[in-house]
Amino acid sequence: MVFYNNRVSIADVNGKEIYLVRNIDNQLILNYYSYNGDIVEVILADNFLDEFDILIKDDDSIYLIYQDKQYNLNLMIVKGDNRTNHKLTAEKFPKIYELNLILHNDNLSMIFLYPVKNAHNIFQIEHNLLKDDKWHSYLVDQVRVSQVLNPIKLINKDENLFLAYYYENQICLKSFSENDGEWKESIVLTDNKEKLYLDMIYDNGYFHLVYSEAVDGNYIIKYKMFKYNTSLIEEHEADISRKSNSSNPTIIKNDDI
Repeated sequence: MVFYNNRVSIADVNGKEIYLVRNIDNQLILNYYSYNGDIVEVILADNFLDEFDILIKDDDSIYLIYQDKQYNLNLMIVKGDNRTNHKLTAEKFPKIYELNLILHNDNLSMIFLYPVKNAHNIFQIEHNLLKDDKWHSYLVDQVRVSQVLNPIKLINKDENLFLAYYYENQICLKSFSENDGEWKESIVLTDNKEKLYLDMIYDNGYFHLVYSEAVDGNYIIKYKMFKYNTSLIEEHEADISRKSNSSNPTIIKNDDI
């Protein structure tokens, strides 16, 4: 078994090929594994900064977006042995954080955060949508960081794209309609007690949220369930761990349950 200390993203293509992308220092490395036993390792980039993400398109191509040491955003498309590179930024760009890619209505969406210039602990959330071979940019929200910059979570649901994120210690939810081309007002899901991390899924009419919350000097994992129709209604809340500095919870849906 192999363990990686750096970030790792894995793409499974039709159960026949696995693409594993990881960084070692300033290199982005691709490990390829096929069902017939082929194993290949190649260096995709040697000027990687800190952030990258990947996704699989319908034609089984891998889309990789990363920021390089010159702060440019780059799109690399990998399909079999072929790789094409596209520089996405035309001018100097700030250092980004929490880069996330998702396919929504067959269009590529990219969301990330960057610090607002001359503002302490204020970050801008930006959404870029690739539609009809043209990029469209949206400013989602400005957030204030309490202690650390916490992760974000993107969720597809029918015609809407949902984003869960932190404002200070409150977890909020926003939705984007591609038809309207705008992000709706945020919905606050929690109180403002000290928190870390988050994960969220949507399943069968409900949003399920988990996060770590500080209680008596330790962290516990909290769970909330919200019924969703045209609005959100909280129906259940529970502590699902002991006071033992539990952290980084992840929700996994089991189709058999």
